[in-house]
Amino acid sequence: MKKDFSDKFNPILIKELTQGMRAKSFVLVFLLTQLVMLFVTFLTFGPTTNSEIGIFWLYIAVPLLLVKPMLAMGSINAEVKGNTIEMLYLSRLSASKIVTGKYFSQMVKTLLLSVSIFPYIIIRYFAGGIDLIQDIMGFVFLLVANAFLTALSVALSSFSNKYPKTQIVRFILMSFLVLTVMVFILDRWDGFFTNKGVNVMLIDFFVILAMMPFVVYQILSVGISQVGPEAENNLALKRLNCFLVLGLHLVLASFCESPITLFPVIFCFFIAAAEGFFIGDTTHKSTYRPVFKRRILGLLLAPNRYGSVLWANFCLLMIFTVIGLENYADKTVGASELVFFAVPLALCILFFITIHLAKISFIMTPMAFLIAFFIPALLFFCVHFVVTEVADFDKLARYYFNLYMNFIIPYGLAFLLARIRKTPFKVKYFAIAFAVILILGSIRETIRVGSQQDAILLFPFDLFRMSNLNIEFSHGIIVYIQAFLVIFPLFFALRNS
Repeated sequence: MKKDFSDKFNPILIKELTQGMRAKSFVLVFLLTQLVMLFVTFLTFGPTTNSEIGIFWLYIAVPLLLVKPMLAMGSINAEVKGNTIEMLYLSRLSASKIVTGKYFSQMVKTLLLSVSIFPYIIIRYFAGGIDLIQDIMGFVFLLVANAFLTALSVALSSFSNKYPKTQIVRFILMSFLVLTVMVFILDRWDGFFTNKGVNVMLIDFFVILAMMPFVVYQILSVGISQVGPEAENNLALKRLNCFLVLGLHLVLASFCESPITLFPVIFCFFIAAAEGFFIGDTTHKSTYRPVFKRRILGLLLAPNRYGSVLWANFCLLMIFTVIGLENYADKTVGASELVFFAVPLALCILFFITIHLAKISFIMTPMAFLIAFFIPALLFFCVHFVVTEVADFDKLARYYFNLYMNFIIPYGLAFLLARIRKTPFKVKYFAIAFAVILILGSIRETIRVGSQQDAILLFPFDLFRMSNLNIEFSHGIIVYIQAFLVIFPLFFALRNS
């Protein structure tokens, strides 16, 4: 039997494109965009001022950065509301094909809209006074931003598979994020086209383009986990993706001029860390098949809380390291490039040594203690005894330490709440604990006279000072005691994992 050409592609992609091209939302957005672009191009035709250039790009940014990503919020949610998600499972499509098919269908429609917009940019070039290369770079940059926001939108929509009642919360969250990104980009648009205050070189632009597919996959992998069944282990590709983007950064970093190229690395490891902290223990045999097939990777592929928290702490340490190395490069004249390659590589080697040591039975309980306390202890002593001669790096480390404590104390309290209620750990317990900490910390900051330090800190237990010691050191001890008190439930959870 002869197959059609469309049979070679993802069935979800073909289905979405067939239905999506006829949808009223796509047709309406397409026609309105053409009418608006005709009007704006006519107004800004010929030599223009910076404000007129900004208006022209504003009307390009609205459909690409606002309308299209928000329309993608219904990707998976539409299947859940229409009770058709089970039919997709029966078609024997994997979770990755469902999510990536939804994503690429949105991107194809965006590309069709972009192709219709591009001639207006060319028309302005023939009118004179326009740098075509910069315009093309700006247009590609908007497409990259659209790819990033669309991936976030599809991933957030995937949560409706397990949490259908939270769609309105995710919609509000995505709206706020999209508007923030769009305002941030447009606020710097004038400087980009007038060469004022721009520090992003052409090589940095291409490096970000090369790394963006890894960022998109890392975001979509979160949605794949929500759509996929619990018996499916998706950890291998997620965590391999982090190492790939890190390796690409180590290779290309020496050619870059701007720290903006760190964004893909930081973002991928941050997403992996956040997901790692909230992965529970899985008891399905099928999820441990990758572990048995690739024993050398051990806990890297094990879908349990013990390995996931170890991985999450490694991700946070890697984020802190790459940011710190960038700050070190700015403050140190003639910094050796070998340091920027060797230090992250050494951390990866130490991580793999750690997961192999964790296999030894008499080390497992002490290792659980190290997992629970390793990052706070390392940062605390690193800040106060190693890097204090670099003032900005010290400040950055204090911010990082306090942000980590802002997360880990509610995390420990959430485990304590789960133990009191005798139920498994749930994300809503963390949300409750974090909200309580945020409210109490905000009240404390409001009524307290004077500021103890300039770092972000929202803990309610800051009851006393040690005036005879360095204020930052004593403050760090108090915070660490707080973490020590609430982290024991996490320690027991890891020991029993």
